[in-house]
Amino acid sequence: SDFSELWLDFRGVPTLAPAAAAALFRDWATSNPRCRLRWLKAAPAVEATIRAALGGAQAAAAGGA
Repeated sequence: SDFSELWLDFRGVPTLAPAAAAALFRDWATSNPRCRLRWLKAAPAVEATIRAALGGAQAAAAGGA
């Protein structure tokens, strides 16, 4: 990837399937270590799913806005 950071806007997204969160925040991120995934405007349910996919310390380091 040519980008160092990629922002995902979850505005209007009420839920996120755990498998989708895992694919984005674990699998894709592992395959693209130089590009940091960030997010914004996540509903509480979406935020919880993202943080669960990331797990503990990594979730705190990733952070959304």
